[in-house]
Amino acid sequence: MLRNKDPHIGMGVFWVDASSRSNAKQSYAKIAYEGGVDPSENAAKHWLSGRVYPWLLIVDNADGEDIELNDLLPPRSFGCVLVTTRNPKLNADGDESLILGPMDDNEGSELLLRAATTPRPWKTNAVDLAVSICKHLHYLPLALIQAGKAIAREVFGCNLSNYIHFFDTHASRIRRDRSRSRSHGVSNNEEISAFGSSEILYQSLVGGAAQDSRYQHALELLEMFSYMHFNDIRLDVLVHSAIGPLQEARTMSDRQSKEDQLVRRLNLPLPRPTWGAWATDLLRSVSRSKLLVTLPTIPSLLKNRLNLVDDEELREVISTGLRQALRILVSRGLVTRLSYEQVRGDEGTHDRYSMHPLVHRWIRERPQRLGEDALYCQMATTVLCRAIRLVGGDEESTKAMRRDLKPHIDHVTSCAAVIEQQISENRRRHRTGWRKMVFSLVTGDLHPTFGPMQAEECGRFGKVYLETGSYADAEIMFRKVLTYIISRLGQDHAVANLVKLGLSEAVWHQTKYNEASAVLQSVYESRKKMLGADHPQTLDIAYKHATSVLSQGFITSARLLQEETFDRLCRVHGPDSERAIMSKLELARAQWYYQNHDEAARLGEEVLEELERLSDEDSTFEEHRLVCTENLAMSYMYLGPSKAAEAVRMTRATVQKRIELQGEEGPMTLLSKAKLGQALGNNQEYEEAEFVLGNALEIGVRNYGGDHLVILAAKSWYAQSLMGIGKFELAEKIFRETVVKSKYAKAAAADGEHPDRIMHLWRLAECLERQDRKVEALALFETALEAMSNVGGHGLGPKHKHYAKIQQKIDVLRANRGDADKGRDTQTS
Repeated sequence: MLRNKDPHIGMGVFWVDASSRSNAKQSYAKIAYEGGVDPSENAAKHWLSGRVYPWLLIVDNADGEDIELNDLLPPRSFGCVLVTTRNPKLNADGDESLILGPMDDNEGSELLLRAATTPRPWKTNAVDLAVSICKHLHYLPLALIQAGKAIAREVFGCNLSNYIHFFDTHASRIRRDRSRSRSHGVSNNEEISAFGSSEILYQSLVGGAAQDSRYQHALELLEMFSYMHFNDIRLDVLVHSAIGPLQEARTMSDRQSKEDQLVRRLNLPLPRPTWGAWATDLLRSVSRSKLLVTLPTIPSLLKNRLNLVDDEELREVISTGLRQALRILVSRGLVTRLSYEQVRGDEGTHDRYSMHPLVHRWIRERPQRLGEDALYCQMATTVLCRAIRLVGGDEESTKAMRRDLKPHIDHVTSCAAVIEQQISENRRRHRTGWRKMVFSLVTGDLHPTFGPMQAEECGRFGKVYLETGSYADAEIMFRKVLTYIISRLGQDHAVANLVKLGLSEAVWHQTKYNEASAVLQSVYESRKKMLGADHPQTLDIAYKHATSVLSQGFITSARLLQEETFDRLCRVHGPDSERAIMSKLELARAQWYYQNHDEAARLGEEVLEELERLSDEDSTFEEHRLVCTENLAMSYMYLGPSKAAEAVRMTRATVQKRIELQGEEGPMTLLSKAKLGQALGNNQEYEEAEFVLGNALEIGVRNYGGDHLVILAAKSWYAQSLMGIGKFELAEKIFRETVVKSKYAKAAAADGEHPDRIMHLWRLAECLERQDRKVEALALFETALEAMSNVGGHGLGPKHKHYAKIQQKIDVLRANRGDADKGRDTQTS
């Protein structure tokens, strides 16, 4: 994104890569991050359409036959859209279009001579030679610039007089090779112009590599870049791939050391591995011996050849080498450099690079052996993988870097799939020898297409998909890893449990709460069995497990689990520890669901005081403080008028803070607005509640759909505010949308109801009662009572406080109906 530096002007220029639908989606996600809204295409489009200041959106390379232009564009108000395309079908009626024909002789020769740094004034002979080259290259700007670069650097002795000869030599070979290729086919004149001019520059690198290692490094980077996405190749990603593993290993070692000290202090028993686990670890140790281990495939520039241990020293060495190699590629026009300031509008030295799509494609499609394709594709995969830390690296700048990796991950995985298919076809032609089978048995790699290396890649890529909101893709990645880990190490291995945690988060964000809870429970039971109930790792997952149980509607079970977990955390880590404070926060939430509002408020006040202390010391606790403030406000709503007014003040403050942190449409901002609307309605400020909730719902439904559980809860609160201003018919319609049982199927346990639906049934019944439709209201209260009997399973529903409230309401309505029946009988007699 290009952005005006003056914040008062607010003019923005945004770029969307329309070369594929997935690339366009990711481009919009990056725009959404800039706008502080939900990282989705839909949210970004609506954010653009709502901007007060004008903007320019460049939709680039929209060439595909299946591209739907209207699907790519946001609703336009103050903005302008520029679409670049080679597809004439995209010229929509009513839109202005400009057909860019080929350059004329003057334009083409000037571009070529400038690129060749030919001194002015240009002689007639030089201009004539330049025109001849332009005609030969079909006036393609990319080819003309590359021709100029080759002439300027006198590559292979190139000059204006002999360039066409050099070009024809390479172009004829390219035509011949591609005519024989089954996968690439014959190229058109434009492609031949681009490929031929690129090949001359490529061969100059090959020639220079024999005398200068910088050229060999440049070649490696160029080949690797062709398997990444052609745009936004970040220098800091390459640097992180070199220093990230060291930082991660150090962080893991520090954490393990602290955990070991804690275990010794508590005098906890050491875990005793089973014979199966012992045998598996032995085989893994053998397979990782120096005789069998496979070193990571990374460019030689990124290898720590000096065995440096200081991060900054290693960073400087790696950065210097990378810039030298990249400078060679930029000087030849094979790669373009953009500074961080040009891309983001901020100051900094985080260089970014891009490749022209045709150059990007040609480097990948050059005639070479399949083994070379696999090598450079794996090199790109490994570099991306090593840049993603599973432990640590939680700074916002590092998270932003990881989010930018998604287009590169998508591209390299698609390339890898094509190469794997080609390799599989080759394997089918050759019978596997016994030596390969013996090696597979010794190393434990009986499935060579998916081994330890691929498992690690999928795990790290899954983290990026989680952080970019691609939860379905993250789920696929984590399931691949989990299947492999379980087959090799077993269900209870520590690595399997870590993968399960990632999987539970991926399915939870898809509102598959039942599945998420089941996965968390398996981790909890596994750690309790292998490590003991009081082990730090068991306690780390215990309160998360209790929270997932609460999301299913097991309110009593969740409360008891949280109480037990909190006591253990206090005993192990101390009551003032971060873990104990977070457990108490979840315990307060469980008490709120149990309608122990006084106790929930007391716990919430204690937690808030602790979090305010911690957030002063560490800003990462700010999010927890905001959550606690909102939860406390929800408890205050039921503790009298003065506390209800305080709840409104508190939720207003959290909304403002959320807007500062995430923007108007951030997911947590929308949740805060919904809770503000609930507090306003509870305080009988119905008109403002209607406005706040209506606005939040419009955005929420657009971004997440109408059946998300949080959206259903917000709809119920919105309907309550409508009741407050007498809009009963509309309120009833919305309430009925919230009580459809099938919408809670992924959240409620198989033997129980979900508490949210019961609350919505209660509110719908109240809505009908206030319209004097008491018979219908009574039927709904009875339905709610029956559902309440099943909440949480095991017959615990009737012990909940709300069960008695529903029963009392039913008794009153039945009594009133009986009195009414007696009155009619008396009147008849």
